Amino acid sequence: MSDTPKPLAALLKKLRTRFARPEDQPPPASPHGHADADPLVAELVYSLLLWECAAGQAVGAFRRLVEGSVDFNEVRVFLPDETLALVGERYPLARERCERLRAALNDLFRRRHALTLSHLREMSARDAREFLESLEGVPQFVAARVALLGLEAHAVPVDRRLRALLLSAGVGEPEHDEAALGAYLERHVRAAEAREVHELLRAWSDDEGVPPAPTALSAPTAAGAPRDEAKAKGEARPEGKAEPKPGAKAKAGAAEARARAKADAGAERPAKARRSDDAPRPKRPRKE
Repeated sequence: MSDTPKPLAALLKKLRTRFARPEDQPPPASPHGHADADPLVAELVYSLLLWECAAGQAVGAFRRLVEGSVDFNEVRVFLPDETLALVGERYPLARERCERLRAALNDLFRRRHALTLSHLREMSARDAREFLESLEGVPQFVAARVALLGLEAHAVPVDRRLRALLLSAGVGEPEHDEAALGAYLERHVRAAEAREVHELLRAWSDDEGVPPAPTALSAPTAAGAPRDEAKAKGEARPEGKAEPKPGAKAKAGAAEARARAKADAGAERPAKARRSDDAPRPKRPRKE
Protein backbone atom coordinates (compact mmCIF):
# COMPACT_ATOMS: atom_id res chain seq x y z
CA MET A 1 0.00 0.00 0.00
CA SER A 2 2.63 2.50 -1.16
CA ASP A 3 -0.06 5.13 -1.81
CA THR A 4 -1.49 4.80 1.70
CA PRO A 5 -1.53 8.14 3.57
CA LYS A 6 1.02 8.23 6.39
CA PRO A 7 -1.51 8.51 9.26
CA LEU A 8 -3.43 5.47 7.99
CA ALA A 9 -0.25 3.45 7.37
CA ALA A 10 1.04 4.28 10.87
CA LEU A 11 -2.30 3.37 12.42
CA LEU A 12 -2.52 0.00 10.66
CA LYS A 13 1.05 -0.82 11.65
CA LYS A 14 0.20 -0.06 15.27
CA LEU A 15 -3.03 -2.08 15.16
CA ARG A 16 -1.30 -5.07 13.59
CA THR A 17 1.10 -5.08 16.51
CA ARG A 18 -1.73 -4.92 19.05
CA PHE A 19 -4.40 -7.10 17.45
CA ALA A 20 -2.65 -9.34 14.94
CA ARG A 21 -4.44 -12.67 14.42
CA PRO A 22 -2.21 -15.78 14.31
CA GLU A 23 -1.88 -17.17 10.79
CA ASP A 24 -3.31 -20.56 11.82
CA GLN A 25 -6.38 -18.95 13.42
CA PRO A 26 -9.46 -18.53 11.19
CA PRO A 27 -11.07 -15.10 10.94
CA PRO A 28 -13.88 -14.44 13.43
CA ALA A 29 -17.28 -15.50 12.13
CA SER A 30 -20.66 -13.98 12.85
CA PRO A 31 -22.93 -16.02 15.15
CA HIS A 32 -25.40 -18.36 13.45
CA GLY A 33 -29.03 -17.36 13.15
CA HIS A 34 -32.08 -19.57 12.76
CA ALA A 35 -31.37 -22.88 11.04
CA ASP A 36 -33.43 -22.07 7.92
CA ALA A 37 -32.49 -18.39 7.69
CA ASP A 38 -30.75 -16.87 4.68
CA PRO A 39 -27.13 -16.38 5.84
CA LEU A 40 -27.08 -12.89 4.31
CA VAL A 41 -30.19 -11.91 6.27
CA ALA A 42 -28.60 -13.28 9.45
CA GLU A 43 -25.52 -11.18 8.65
CA LEU A 44 -27.74 -8.15 8.15
CA VAL A 45 -29.46 -8.64 11.52
CA TYR A 46 -26.20 -9.22 13.36
CA SER A 47 -24.57 -6.22 11.68
CA LEU A 48 -27.45 -4.01 12.82
CA LEU A 49 -26.82 -5.21 16.37
CA LEU A 50 -23.06 -4.68 16.01
CA TRP A 51 -23.44 -1.13 14.65
CA GLU A 52 -22.33 1.44 17.27
CA CYS A 53 -21.73 -1.38 19.74
CA ALA A 54 -19.03 -3.73 21.07
CA ALA A 55 -18.90 -7.25 19.65
CA GLY A 56 -19.42 -8.91 23.03
CA GLN A 57 -22.71 -7.08 23.52
CA ALA A 58 -23.84 -7.77 19.96
CA VAL A 59 -23.22 -11.53 20.23
CA GLY A 60 -25.31 -11.74 23.39
CA ALA A 61 -28.15 -9.66 21.93
CA PHE A 62 -28.17 -11.71 18.72
CA ARG A 63 -28.39 -14.94 20.70
CA ARG A 64 -31.32 -13.61 22.77
CA LEU A 65 -33.07 -12.45 19.61
CA VAL A 66 -32.71 -15.86 17.95
CA GLU A 67 -33.75 -17.77 21.08
CA GLY A 68 -36.75 -15.49 21.61
CA SER A 69 -38.19 -15.87 18.09
CA VAL A 70 -39.25 -18.64 15.72
CA ASP A 71 -37.46 -17.07 12.76
CA PHE A 72 -36.44 -13.66 11.41
CA ASN A 73 -39.88 -13.25 9.88
CA GLU A 74 -41.26 -13.16 13.43
CA VAL A 75 -38.60 -10.59 14.30
CA ARG A 76 -39.83 -8.60 11.30
CA VAL A 77 -43.37 -8.35 12.70
CA PHE A 78 -42.28 -7.70 16.29
CA LEU A 79 -43.17 -4.26 17.56
CA PRO A 80 -40.09 -2.26 18.59
CA ASP A 81 -40.99 -2.78 22.26
CA GLU A 82 -41.05 -6.57 21.75
CA THR A 83 -37.62 -6.52 20.15
CA LEU A 84 -36.42 -4.15 22.85
CA ALA A 85 -37.45 -6.66 25.53
CA LEU A 86 -35.10 -9.22 23.96
CA VAL A 87 -32.23 -6.88 23.15
CA GLY A 88 -32.40 -5.04 26.47
CA GLU A 89 -33.32 -1.43 27.22
CA ARG A 90 -29.76 -0.62 28.32
CA TYR A 91 -28.29 -1.74 24.99
CA PRO A 92 -26.58 1.15 23.14
CA LEU A 93 -29.12 3.08 21.04
CA ALA A 94 -31.58 0.32 21.92
CA ARG A 95 -34.87 1.80 20.73
CA GLU A 96 -33.49 3.34 17.55
CA ARG A 97 -31.72 0.07 16.77
CA CYS A 98 -34.97 -1.92 17.18
CA GLU A 99 -36.82 0.53 14.93
CA ARG A 100 -34.09 0.28 12.28
CA LEU A 101 -34.12 -3.52 12.44
CA ARG A 102 -37.89 -3.66 11.97
CA ALA A 103 -37.77 -1.10 9.16
CA ALA A 104 -34.99 -2.93 7.29
CA LEU A 105 -36.65 -6.36 7.46
CA ASN A 106 -40.06 -4.97 6.45
CA ASP A 107 -38.57 -3.02 3.56
CA LEU A 108 -36.77 -6.15 2.34
CA PHE A 109 -39.98 -8.19 2.61
CA ARG A 110 -42.00 -5.57 0.70
CA ARG A 111 -39.51 -5.52 -2.14
CA ARG A 112 -38.64 -9.23 -2.39
CA HIS A 113 -41.82 -10.81 -0.92
CA ALA A 114 -39.54 -12.93 1.26
CA LEU A 115 -36.76 -12.43 3.80
CA THR A 116 -33.88 -13.26 1.49
CA LEU A 117 -30.89 -11.48 0.04
CA SER A 118 -29.73 -14.40 -2.09
CA HIS A 119 -30.42 -12.40 -5.26
CA LEU A 120 -27.46 -10.17 -4.37
CA ARG A 121 -25.09 -13.01 -5.28
CA GLU A 122 -26.22 -12.66 -8.89
CA MET A 123 -25.65 -8.91 -9.00
CA SER A 124 -22.50 -6.89 -9.48
CA ALA A 125 -20.73 -5.85 -6.28
CA ARG A 126 -21.71 -2.24 -6.90
CA ASP A 127 -25.40 -2.99 -7.48
CA ALA A 128 -25.52 -5.31 -4.46
CA ARG A 129 -23.99 -2.64 -2.27
CA GLU A 130 -26.45 -0.04 -3.53
CA PHE A 131 -29.37 -2.37 -2.78
CA LEU A 132 -28.15 -2.89 0.78
CA GLU A 133 -27.64 0.85 1.30
CA SER A 134 -31.14 1.54 -0.04
CA LEU A 135 -32.84 -0.64 2.58
CA GLU A 136 -34.76 1.45 5.09
CA GLY A 137 -32.86 2.08 8.31
CA VAL A 138 -29.57 0.52 7.12
CA PRO A 139 -26.47 2.64 7.90
CA GLN A 140 -23.21 2.55 5.91
CA PHE A 141 -21.60 0.28 8.49
CA VAL A 142 -24.25 -2.42 8.05
CA ALA A 143 -24.39 -2.32 4.25
CA ALA A 144 -20.58 -2.36 3.99
CA ARG A 145 -20.20 -5.21 6.49
CA VAL A 146 -22.75 -7.44 4.75
CA ALA A 147 -21.10 -6.69 1.40
CA LEU A 148 -17.62 -7.41 2.78
CA LEU A 149 -18.30 -10.56 4.81
CA GLY A 150 -21.33 -11.95 3.00
CA LEU A 151 -20.45 -11.13 -0.60
CA GLU A 152 -16.64 -10.73 -0.39
CA ALA A 153 -16.95 -7.26 -1.90
CA HIS A 154 -14.46 -4.43 -1.40
CA ALA A 155 -15.87 -2.50 1.55
CA VAL A 156 -14.77 -1.02 4.89
CA PRO A 157 -17.54 -0.59 7.50
CA VAL A 158 -17.44 2.64 9.53
CA ASP A 159 -19.80 3.74 12.29
CA ARG A 160 -19.63 6.86 14.46
CA ARG A 161 -17.62 5.31 17.26
CA LEU A 162 -14.97 4.16 14.75
CA ARG A 163 -15.11 7.52 12.93
CA ALA A 164 -14.24 9.31 16.18
CA LEU A 165 -11.23 7.03 16.70
CA LEU A 166 -10.02 7.43 13.11
CA LEU A 167 -10.25 11.22 13.21
CA SER A 168 -8.37 11.25 16.53
CA ALA A 169 -5.58 9.31 14.78
CA GLY A 170 -5.47 11.83 11.92
CA VAL A 171 -7.13 9.51 9.40
CA GLY A 172 -9.60 11.29 7.13
CA GLU A 173 -10.97 14.81 7.37
CA PRO A 174 -13.25 16.26 10.07
CA GLU A 175 -15.98 16.93 7.50
CA HIS A 176 -16.09 13.24 6.54
CA ASP A 177 -19.20 11.44 7.76
CA GLU A 178 -19.21 7.64 8.09
CA ALA A 179 -19.99 7.04 4.40
CA ALA A 180 -17.31 9.46 3.20
CA LEU A 181 -14.75 8.05 5.62
CA GLY A 182 -15.60 4.51 4.52
CA ALA A 183 -15.09 5.54 0.88
CA TYR A 184 -11.77 7.16 1.85
CA LEU A 185 -10.56 3.93 3.44
CA GLU A 186 -11.71 1.87 0.46
CA ARG A 187 -9.62 4.06 -1.84
CA HIS A 188 -6.49 3.41 0.22
CA VAL A 189 -7.03 -0.19 1.29
CA ARG A 190 -6.71 -2.95 -1.29
CA ALA A 191 -9.63 -5.30 -1.75
CA ALA A 192 -7.51 -8.27 -0.64
CA GLU A 193 -6.73 -6.49 2.65
CA ALA A 194 -10.20 -5.12 3.37
CA ARG A 195 -11.27 -7.94 5.68
CA GLU A 196 -8.04 -7.80 7.69
CA VAL A 197 -8.34 -4.02 8.02
CA HIS A 198 -11.96 -4.39 9.13
CA GLU A 199 -10.93 -6.92 11.80
CA LEU A 200 -8.20 -4.61 13.08
CA LEU A 201 -10.49 -1.57 13.17
CA ARG A 202 -13.22 -3.67 14.79
CA ALA A 203 -10.85 -4.86 17.55
CA TRP A 204 -9.71 -1.27 18.09
CA SER A 205 -13.29 -0.03 18.29
CA ASP A 206 -14.18 -2.80 20.76
CA ASP A 207 -11.20 -1.83 22.91
CA GLU A 208 -11.42 1.97 22.84
CA GLY A 209 -14.66 2.97 21.12
CA VAL A 210 -17.39 4.87 22.94
CA PRO A 211 -21.05 4.58 21.84
CA PRO A 212 -22.45 7.94 20.70
CA ALA A 213 -25.14 9.59 22.77
CA PRO A 214 -28.67 8.70 21.59
CA THR A 215 -29.39 12.32 20.72
CA ALA A 216 -26.47 12.31 18.30
CA LEU A 217 -28.18 9.74 16.07
CA SER A 218 -31.83 9.75 17.03
CA ALA A 219 -32.79 13.35 16.24
CA PRO A 220 -35.40 13.39 13.41
CA THR A 221 -34.40 15.15 10.22
CA ALA A 222 -36.12 18.37 9.22
CA ALA A 223 -39.71 17.76 8.17
CA GLY A 224 -39.05 14.01 8.08
CA ALA A 225 -37.24 13.72 4.75
CA PRO A 226 -39.13 11.16 2.60
CA ARG A 227 -36.31 8.65 2.31
CA ASP A 228 -38.80 5.80 2.68
CA GLU A 229 -40.31 6.47 -0.75
CA ALA A 230 -36.97 6.28 -2.54
CA LYS A 231 -36.07 3.11 -0.69
CA ALA A 232 -39.39 1.45 -1.51
CA LYS A 233 -38.46 1.85 -5.18
CA GLY A 234 -35.06 0.31 -4.60
CA GLU A 235 -33.25 3.56 -5.31
CA ALA A 236 -29.92 4.29 -3.69
CA ARG A 237 -29.80 7.21 -1.31
CA PRO A 238 -28.31 10.31 -2.99
CA GLU A 239 -24.74 10.87 -1.90
CA GLY A 240 -24.33 13.35 0.92
CA LYS A 241 -28.00 13.24 1.91
CA ALA A 242 -28.73 12.88 5.62
CA GLU A 243 -30.25 9.57 6.67
CA PRO A 244 -33.46 9.99 8.69
CA LYS A 245 -34.26 7.81 11.61
CA PRO A 246 -36.98 5.23 10.91
CA GLY A 247 -40.34 6.66 11.96
CA ALA A 248 -39.17 10.27 11.62
CA LYS A 249 -41.64 10.90 8.83
CA ALA A 250 -44.54 9.62 10.92
CA LYS A 251 -43.43 11.68 13.92
CA ALA A 252 -43.08 14.80 11.78
CA GLY A 253 -46.56 14.21 10.34
CA ALA A 254 -48.02 13.86 13.83
CA ALA A 255 -46.26 17.03 14.98
CA GLU A 256 -47.57 18.89 11.93
CA ALA A 257 -51.11 17.68 12.64
CA ARG A 258 -50.86 18.85 16.26
CA ALA A 259 -49.58 22.25 15.17
CA ARG A 260 -52.39 22.56 12.62
CA ALA A 261 -55.01 21.63 15.22
CA LYS A 262 -53.54 24.16 17.64
CA ALA A 263 -53.63 26.85 14.97
CA ASP A 264 -57.25 26.04 14.10
CA ALA A 265 -58.23 26.22 17.76
CA GLY A 266 -56.51 29.57 18.09
CA ALA A 267 -58.34 30.91 15.06
CA GLU A 268 -61.71 30.26 16.71
CA ARG A 269 -60.83 32.33 19.76
CA PRO A 270 -61.18 36.13 19.61
CA ALA A 271 -57.83 37.69 19.00
CA LYS A 272 -56.49 39.74 21.90
CA ALA A 273 -55.29 43.23 21.13
CA ARG A 274 -51.54 43.39 21.45
CA ARG A 275 -49.78 46.48 22.69
CA SER A 276 -46.83 47.73 20.68
CA ASP A 277 -43.53 47.40 22.49
CA ASP A 278 -42.90 51.08 21.83
CA ALA A 279 -46.15 52.27 23.37
CA PRO A 280 -45.87 53.53 26.97
CA ARG A 281 -47.68 51.36 29.47
CA PRO A 282 -50.15 53.17 31.81
CA LYS A 283 -49.30 53.13 35.49
CA ARG A 284 -51.66 51.32 37.77
CA PRO A 285 -53.15 53.46 40.57
CA ARG A 286 -51.78 52.62 43.96
CA LYS A 287 -54.12 51.28 46.53
CA GLU A 288 -54.53 53.64 49.44
